[in-house]
Amino acid sequence: LNFLSINCSARQKNVELAISTFSILSFVRDFHSEASFTH
Repeated sequence: LNFLSINCSARQKNVELAISTFSILSFVRDFHSEASFTH
C-alpha cells in the first residue's frame, strides 16, 4: 500500500512536470513566432 501511494505520487509529479514543460515550450514557440513577425 505504501509503495503504491509513493508510485502514484511520483506519477503525479511526472504528469505535472510534463504539463509545465509543454506549457513552457508552447509559450517559447509563440514568443519566437511573434518576435519573428515583429522583425
